[in-house]
Amino acid sequence: MKRRLPGHFHAALEIHAPLKGSQIYSTVLELIEFYNIQINMVFPALNAPLLIERHIRELGLPSKPPDVSKAPKF
Repeated sequence: MKRRLPGHFHAALEIHAPLKGSQIYSTVLELIEFYNIQINMVFPALNAPLLIERHIRELGLPSKPPDVSKAPKF
C-alpha cells in the first residue's frame, strides 16, 4: 500500500512512538463521539460474550469450569 502513495504521505504512515492503550482508547472514543454528534451515526455495542470466549480460547484456558459436584468419593 505504501509503495502506491506519493512520497509525502509515507511519513504519515510511520509509527514514531510506541502506542499506548489509553491513547488508542481515547482516540477511538473521540471518533465515535464525532460520528454520533456530527453524522448521527450510532455504533453497535460490542458482543462481550463472544469476545471473552475468543480470548479464553487464545489463552488456552478451559472454556467450562470443572464440575466439582461429581468429584470421586473417598
